[in-house]
Amino acid sequence: MFKNIINTSSKVFLLSLILMYSMGFLACKYKYFTSNTTFTCKLNGNKLLTNTINIEVYDESHNLVSKQTTNYDGQAMVVIPTEMNYYVEAYGMDNQRNKIKGDASFYLDSDNEYEFIEIPMKYVSSH
Repeated sequence: MFKNIINTSSKVFLLSLILMYSMGFLACKYKYFTSNTTFTCKLNGNKLLTNTINIEVYDESHNLVSKQTTNYDGQAMVVIPTEMNYYVEAYGMDNQRNKIKGDASFYLDSDNEYEFIEIPMKYVSSH
């Protein structure tokens, strides 16, 4: 009887190990190494529908990763590596040709294939 208990417990142990390994493999399988990241510029909480804003994305070493101009929907999309910190600078003009700028910092994790980052913009003083 003691032999059956040991044999049963070793089977349960092996089954538990296999199950834990399988779950770990599946968790790693759905990680993304790059992310389609969409930047949206907002002024006073409203989306800027203009294609006159330049967006520069810098990595944690302050290297320029991407430089884009917004489309007519006021968005710019880049594909960048995940698991990194980024800093974004945005500058340009609103629909009335007033100078605006903004920035944002964010960490891009590997859990999402698509990421949406809002950049708060403000008017640049003329003084």
